[in-house]
Amino acid sequence: MPKVKDNNRNPIFEDFQFEKFIFAASRSNFPILALIAQVVRDTGLRRGEALELKWDDISLEGPEKEIRVENQIQKHGSKFEIVDVKTNSSVREIPLFDSTAELLLQHKRIQADYKSSMLNCYEDEDYVFANELGKPFDPNNVTRWFRTIVKEIGLDGLRLHSLRHTYASEMIRAGNDVSVVSELLGHQDKAVTLKTYAHLFKGQKKEATRKVQMLRASASTKKPPVTISVTTM
Repeated sequence: MPKVKDNNRNPIFEDFQFEKFIFAASRSNFPILALIAQVVRDTGLRRGEALELKWDDISLEGPEKEIRVENQIQKHGSKFEIVDVKTNSSVREIPLFDSTAELLLQHKRIQADYKSSMLNCYEDEDYVFANELGKPFDPNNVTRWFRTIVKEIGLDGLRLHSLRHTYASEMIRAGNDVSVVSELLGHQDKAVTLKTYAHLFKGQKKEATRKVQMLRASASTKKPPVTISVTTM
């Protein structure tokens, strides 16, 4: 099955493709990848931002379910580094879907049970996505796991970053203003968002025109027609 593209540079997942990926990932040797992928698709986080997430960065209960993004994880040689996000605008708060918050709550409970069973072998550093010893996952390994699965299920060419593009695409097609989308993605300014997703905003403008046309058509049925006289000189 060929992948679906938003444009040549930014391939995105269709719903059925994402479901296929989640099914395969959850039954693979890297089942945590299914949750990582779901969170990235539902928040638009960059890889390093997602893997650096700590429970203290997330509000999962109450009306304000959200993720606070301030740092990202990078690997240099054999060492991990926690660094500031790309720009000041990348520091942001992203509201969570209720379904995503519920998945994270379930994961938190499972992780807590696992910590208890590991006694002193688990170094709890509060990471949401942690390996069996409590350490963050190697970003390059996560990318390799992702590539392995998409290749196995015939979605070769879709990337981990495609999940971020999918989130952006959905936000734009839902009719959100470019400033809102830019803030959610942590872009430096909205010009970056417009350049990256220009084709989607073009479609949004067409849809806005169509809606006004429908409103006018509806209003015109309630009033007598207006004629315009055109004279020639």
